Amino acid sequence: MFNELESIRGRLLAYIESACVCKSTVVGSLLRLYENISTPWAFVLIAVVGIFPGVSEELFFRGFVQRRLLHRYSPVTAIGITTILFALLHVTPHGIALASVMGIWLGVVAWRIGSIWPSVACHASSIAHGMFIKSVASNGACRICRQCGSA
Repeated sequence: MFNELESIRGRLLAYIESACVCKSTVVGSLLRLYENISTPWAFVLIAVVGIFPGVSEELFFRGFVQRRLLHRYSPVTAIGITTILFALLHVTPHGIALASVMGIWLGVVAWRIGSIWPSVACHASSIAHGMFIKSVASNGACRICRQCGSA
């Protein structure tokens, strides 16, 4: 069992290393945080960083913005405008690209189901899942990064 967990951790670490995230970035700062965090605090971090943004962003974008736009425009236009605003909130180019795809999906789910709660659950769980993967596999994740010279 332990060897299997180490194998999984090794594969996750290799995946993060392949992204070559420099320690000088915000993500690099988070990676250093993950390296030094205790297990109880890791769960607190996952809950706070995973659940709070998922709930608050969905309440605002799908619950407030998209709902009001749907009264005025077609679903495609309302979801499109909401997705653009949602994506721009995520600032970095890769964040904008990922948030665009996620925004379309969450917008369609909220519109088709008629409730934002499935979108809230999807958003919060995707962020929490990403945080969990990073916290499990990040120990020394930038050690082979040649781009920032931290190898």
